[in-house]
This record gives sequence, C-alpha cells and structure tokens, in this order.
Amino acid sequence: MKFLDINNCKIAYQEYNSHLPETLLFIHGNSHSSQSFINQQTEDKLSHFRLIFIDLPGHGNSSPLENYSLPIFAKIINDFINKLGLVRYAIVGHSLGGHIGIHLLKESTPLGLFIVGTPPQRKPFSGEGFLSNTKASILNLPKASDEELQALCQEFQYNDIDTSVFISDYKKTDPNFRVQIIPSVLMGDYEDEVQILKNFQGVRFGIGSENDLIVSSVYMKDVLDEVNGTFFLADGGHSSHATSAKKFNNLLNLFADKVFINHNSLLATGFETIEVLIGY
Repeated sequence: MKFLDINNCKIAYQEYNSHLPETLLFIHGNSHSSQSFINQQTEDKLSHFRLIFIDLPGHGNSSPLENYSLPIFAKIINDFINKLGLVRYAIVGHSLGGHIGIHLLKESTPLGLFIVGTPPQRKPFSGEGFLSNTKASILNLPKASDEELQALCQEFQYNDIDTSVFISDYKKTDPNFRVQIIPSVLMGDYEDEVQILKNFQGVRFGIGSENDLIVSSVYMKDVLDEVNGTFFLADGGHSSHATSAKKFNNLLNLFADKVFINHNSLLATGFETIEVLIGY
C-alpha cells in the first residue's frame, strides 16, 4: 500500500507495473475499497499496463473528509492524478466510482472511461436507472447489522471471500460519507453526467447486468447509446469485476487496447454487445 497527501487528505493506493506509461486508474464503489478489484490486480492480460487502485477518502486506508460530494471526490482524484504526473491514462469506475469517473471528465483529460454498474444521472435528479426494493439502502446508513450486510452481499452475488472483504470495507468506511453523499446529490451538488459523457471525446465503455438488482442494465444501455458509447451485458450482477472476473478482464483488456492502441475491431471477450441481444 502506498500513500499520497492530497490537500491534507492521506490517499491510499495500490500500484502495479509502475514503470509502464499507460495507466488504468480504478475507482471503487460505495463502502468498498481498492481490495474490491483484487481480481484485476494480478491479471496477466493487464500486465502491459500500469494499474493504480485508489481508496477513496473515507474508505479503506484513506483519510476521512469533513464533507463528501461527487465534485469533491473528483477534485481530490484529479489532484492525485496530477501529483502522480499521469498523462496517458483511462478510468475504470464501479458504481459510485463510475459517477466519480464521469465527474472527473470535467476536471481531467483521460483517454477513456469504463463504467461498471453505474447509471449516469441527468439534472435535475430523478433517480432514473436505480431499481427499487433493494438491500442497497444500507449504503446510505451510518451502520448496518451483519445480517443486513450479508443480505446485500447476496444481492451482489459475492462469494465468501468477496463477502468478507466487503463487510470489512463497509465497517471501515467513514459513516459520515454514507450519511452525506445522497443528500448532496438530492440538493443538486453534482453535474449532469449524461451531458458530460456527450461532450467527452474519449472511449466510453459501460457494462451492466440483467441480474443486477440495484441498477437497470436497460437504462445503462439507453444512455450509452445516446452518448455514442459501447455497452456490454454481463451475467455477474452489480459487480461483474468480482463475480465474473475472467470475462470482465477480457473486456477490460479490450477497453485498454481501444484506448491506448486504437483497435477498431472487437476482440473475443465472452460478452456480447447488447445491440445484438434479441429482445433489446
């Protein structure tokens, strides 16, 4: 684990292949940490890229903040990017990390963005793309019981190891983050994410799942179509990087190739583009 001081906030991160110039920067989801990307950290297919896995402020081993919002997260990560001197890089964001990644497009100049289980939001906020009757409401509470956390892990389709990691991450997360983040969005303290994606000139990938009980894959597909991005359908629920890691890593390698090498053809990934799926 490495640490970088950003505006008096200690940011923890893990780094692999630090000598390589082309970088994938991973941003985890609500109440997770960089450990949620453990299946990507030593993936052979990604060994020709520099990999950086950040702990968001108030998460993992990073320092907490007094106030939390999507623009605040984006500003801190942009300063992190600048302090490391990243030039040729792309962002991979899961869930909340995808929302932060979109906001980063206004702050920084990545060559690509890959969102995982993230429904880009318009303004004013409507919550479109988020599904109801989910156990994920505990992600907005200061604390939850072990039983509630186990139930959410079942929705995530996590195995025993992923469940153990998430429960530990949840309990380490600053409770003030969970209390503040949704109210900040409801008060309008965020950017129109769909418009940001429309204006972005880099590679735009998204992945969703019909099995996701938290986010609508149909909504994600519609938005990615609208912004001229590329959408893929997975079978691993809300966190396909954890639950369908082999296929996800194939797709991630494709994304990196398109960003840094500019391939025009789709490689064999184990996924289908949603446009060819019957019924959509």
